Amino acid sequence: MFGKYIEDRVAFNEEKNPDTWNNLTKEEGELLSWFMLEMDKRKNVIDKHGTESFGPFYYYFYMNKLYEKKLLFQIEIGNELFYTIPREMDEYFTTKRYKKITGNTYSFDMRVFLVHLLKHFNEVIHQNGDNREGNDPYHLHTVVHFLKKHDLAVLSEWVRLNPDDFFESITIHYLSHLFNRDDKDAILLFKEMLYGHSFSFYDAINTMDDQNDIVEYPFFINGKPSSCIDSLMEKRKDYDGIVRLNESEFLIPSDAPISLLWSITLFAQIKSIGQMLHVSFSNDSVQQAKKHRVPYSLWDDCLDSLKLESTSEKQSMKQYWEMAHPIVKRDVYIFYEISTKALLHQLKKEVVNEFGAHCVVEHEEGLFILESISEKWERLLKKSSLTFKERLTEEKDNSDNKVFRKVDIEPDEWQEVDRLSAVSFQLMSYKENMMARLIRQSQALKLPILIETSNKEKFIVEVKTLNFQANNANILTYKGYEMSIQQIHRLAIVHPHNQDSTTNIVKK
Repeated sequence: MFGKYIEDRVAFNEEKNPDTWNNLTKEEGELLSWFMLEMDKRKNVIDKHGTESFGPFYYYFYMNKLYEKKLLFQIEIGNELFYTIPREMDEYFTTKRYKKITGNTYSFDMRVFLVHLLKHFNEVIHQNGDNREGNDPYHLHTVVHFLKKHDLAVLSEWVRLNPDDFFESITIHYLSHLFNRDDKDAILLFKEMLYGHSFSFYDAINTMDDQNDIVEYPFFINGKPSSCIDSLMEKRKDYDGIVRLNESEFLIPSDAPISLLWSITLFAQIKSIGQMLHVSFSNDSVQQAKKHRVPYSLWDDCLDSLKLESTSEKQSMKQYWEMAHPIVKRDVYIFYEISTKALLHQLKKEVVNEFGAHCVVEHEEGLFILESISEKWERLLKKSSLTFKERLTEEKDNSDNKVFRKVDIEPDEWQEVDRLSAVSFQLMSYKENMMARLIRQSQALKLPILIETSNKEKFIVEVKTLNFQANNANILTYKGYEMSIQQIHRLAIVHPHNQDSTTNIVKK
């Protein structure tokens, strides 16, 4: 499901070419530095803040440049678009600003924090403990309140697609509340902490009254942390550190893949934490997750991660989801027409032995195979030299546009540009009232203007406001430059797709 997004991320990771980063233009670096300190990465929020901070044209122009260089991506999570940059790029920009400190320093252990957070969140979801703030010595309720406001199905999709971005966001949310700081310097300090850099509490806390309590928190440690933010990206499919205690209780190592720990938090009760998490599944715990609209696919993935020894064990735990409902809507199956009865029976036995009885339904003319295992089963057929052809009722769309969208990052207003006459993009002399109209038009279209003054000086500006005072009109740009339109000799709107006119973009 990661689709094109993951392919590009993998390619970026393999290259890891610092020249690409060091050769960014000043404007691209400025935009990236701003972006990495914005915690809410939803596209509509970033676009709003970006256009207000830099000006619409400047913002969209350089966002597209970063997009073309594969230093910026878009992901769809829960029908909402998010921006993200490669973790390596974020670390590079954060680390190169870091200055080593001396004296009494601490580190922040990401994994220890997450285990404590998930334990507290688990108690709230399953209502299996005293959830009053007095029973929350590490003030984790601030993050739990944040999580409870969101759809758990959407949060689960976020964890699956971008676990590092998700947990970075909620961790900085926590640290901002803990230290009572949300300024840019503080956020940068918190990001340095997430990458394992040491810090001083004197740098983090405005008032030192609470320092003695905070230094005792288990995730603030002397020495090197065992886990940092980048370790959350690891996806180990061969993970086998789980111990089964009985039919429904397990010991889960605290360094298990983060997607598994998240699933455990939703579907089981966490009895204790430490190097191993003692967890217990039950009808009630799974049904509680269902009340929060957590999808069945996540429960199925969770069972796969537990690596149960037999199909019957997995089927037994699957019943926690189904309870006693007489009719259960289940899964999608693909029909494979099989020509002989002997081959049909043989293949059915192989599917049951390899994948489980729930993955196959027998029909007199063939087998219905669970869609999620169909590719694996087809590979087994090919290994056995059994060929087949596809005769589908309609073409299947294999594109993965749900997760990744390769589109231009530009405002809708730019689609109206071609309706303007060619004269609008040429330097021309105008009367003041016509000049004001043209400036208003550039603002509406989120485009800058090219100005030539009476002394032949030329520069590009993006107009933030156009003010009329008495018999004069003044423009104020997003960069804080102010001038009277009486100083303008000639004027033109800058076309967004004209590379020649945007080479020296937005000078004032």
